[in-house]
Amino acid sequence: MHRHSDEKPTTRFRSDRFFTSQGQWFFNTREGTTEGPFASRADAESALVGYLLDQGIKTADVWYRAGDNR
Repeated sequence: MHRHSDEKPTTRFRSDRFFTSQGQWFFNTREGTTEGPFASRADAESALVGYLLDQGIKTADVWYRAGDNR
């Protein structure tokens, strides 16, 4: 339950979406797939934005910036 004074909910990346294995980067999707490998986390993040856009999520770039707290 939100009070009128509460902050509006925002969509953020889960912290466990990205992971490394044997020096390569991957990300998990809500559909249960693992995408990768990528040479860097930045490459994996960019690929995730592309993945979201391919899935028809038009605000992927906004979601990406909202979750960017490195």
